[in-house]
Formats: sequence, structure tokens, C-alpha cells
Amino acid sequence: MKFGVLYDFRNPAAWRRPWAAVYRALLDQIASLEDLGFDAVWLTEHHFVEDGYLPALFPVAGAIAARTRRLQIGTNVLLLPLHHPVLVAENAAVLDVLSDGRFVLGVGLGYRDDEFRGLGIARAERPGRMEEGLRLLRHCWAAEGPFDHAGRYWQLAGVDVQPKPVQPGGVPIWVGARGERALERAARLGDGWLAAGAGRPEYLAYRAACARHGRPGGPIAALRNVWVGDWSEAGPYATYMQTSYRKWYGAAGDLPVDTTEPQPANGYPLPLDWYWIGDPGFIAEQIAAAREEVPFDQLIMVMHFPGMDVEQSRASIARFATDVLPRFS
Repeated sequence: MKFGVLYDFRNPAAWRRPWAAVYRALLDQIASLEDLGFDAVWLTEHHFVEDGYLPALFPVAGAIAARTRRLQIGTNVLLLPLHHPVLVAENAAVLDVLSDGRFVLGVGLGYRDDEFRGLGIARAERPGRMEEGLRLLRHCWAAEGPFDHAGRYWQLAGVDVQPKPVQPGGVPIWVGARGERALERAARLGDGWLAAGAGRPEYLAYRAACARHGRPGGPIAALRNVWVGDWSEAGPYATYMQTSYRKWYGAAGDLPVDTTEPQPANGYPLPLDWYWIGDPGFIAEQIAAAREEVPFDQLIMVMHFPGMDVEQSRASIARFATDVLPRFS
């Protein structure tokens, strides 16, 4: 099993620091993950958020590629319906070259109304733009010369993406999915599944969809928020993060679970299926139990919560590397 760390580069007003200092400190922390034994770093995207939630993934991914040699670099997720797929294909190919084949393009539908309105895209077009965009990405990397495209959302002529990705067959595309139709799409069009928020029913639905389409299914990556230490250390920052996500998911209401209240059951007021906060033994137990439910190949973890001083999160990450990682080697 592999372990990755996810970053959003948020800088909330309550704990605001100079933006350049925040980015510099987090990039330093990311570079240190290699020596600590982690396998991957992931970046996540949103737009028009007051705390600066990372809106531009490729520049930061390029900076990480320049400062690392071994870490897999991925997006979890790039909101594909908000982007022109040819520009995504070009950026992803260049990043794959810069990283010598270490890039994974994780994509998702997106869900926040503010983002679609702000970029002038109808939210109802999400599935169609996703499907057409995924096919265009692969065509851009596979085509040996210029091609034209006449689709529903994009009409293109003379497209010739250069350079091509380093990885044979193009950059792997992992698809984020929770609902029935999204899981079907991930099985049919993805090279892997980003399984944030998924439990056993979603896992079984994904495997069944892979079988229907005659595909073996690719790597599965789970997502959790992890803090090795006391609730008192992480509480204000974790609560801030949970509050914002609950607001966004509740407003979107894509699935029934989005509008139901979470049920804390772990001694602190956050749901155990998203937040693991405690000592190394507790964290290891949660990893093992979660993997029994969904046998994931990689655990992606938020370990630096919005507003934290980087030294706080560095200590928790180091404790995880020392006291948790060896249990799964």
C-alpha cells in the first residue's frame, strides 16, 4: 500500500499569513516527504474561495516536480468540466515530462455553483463535458499528427499536442466518483478510481461496472483527514475545514448523504469516516479497518489543515512516518 499527502494551500483570514510565505513553507514541507518515506503528493482545486483554496494546480505541480525526484504527483481532483481539455492535455504532458513520468491526472465533475457561474458554464453540462473531455485528453496524447474534433462542447481543427507524455499510453487518468453514474464513468473511462467518500456499496458498484465493461479496474485511492496527536492541537483547523465542506456539499446536494448531518463517534465532534485524530495505534487501526471495507491501493491524507502553522503539521507528519508507516511496509 502507498501513502500520499494532499495539499490545498488555503490561507484562512483567521490565521492569515503572507501568501508567498505560505507557499514557500508548504513546498518545503512537500519536498521533505520523500525523505520521510511517503509515496505521493496530491493537489486539490477550487475557485473563488476567500481563503485562496488552490485554483491553479499545474504551476504548483511543476514546482513540486522541480524539487522532488521520486514522489508521484497527482491532482485530486482537477475539475475537468471547468477546463478546456486540450489545454489540460498540454499542461499534463509538459508536467509528465518535467517529472520524468511521475504525474497522475485525477479528475472530477465539480459541484460548487459559484465556480460554474463564475466561469460561465452551466452546471447541468458537467457529465457531458466530463465525457467529451476525457476522450479528448486521450486523443491528444495518442494522435500521431494533427486532428480535428467536432463534439457537442468543443469544435477543433488542427490539434497537435506536443510534447507527448513520457508515460507510454499517456498520463494515467484517475476519476473521482461517488454516485452510481459517476462510478460507471470511472469504470468505463478511468485508469484508476479516486474513492473519496466511498464505502463498501460504492466499491462493489465500481467493481461490478468494471466487469460489465470488460475492464480489470485500476488503482483505488481513498481519502482521509489524518492527525497524529491530540484533538486540542488540530481541533480549530479541522473544524474550519469540515464546516466549509459541509456547507459546499449541502448546497450542492448531489447525493442524499450530502444533506444529512454527520454522526461523530470518535470522541470529537467530527465524523470518523472522514477524520482520524489520535495516537499512532488508533490511526493504524483505522487504516486497517477502512481497507477491509474498501481495499484501496493508496491512502491519500490531508495532514496540513487550513490555517495551521507549518511546524505543527510537520510534527504530525513526522510522527506518522516514524510510528505508522512502518506498520504497513
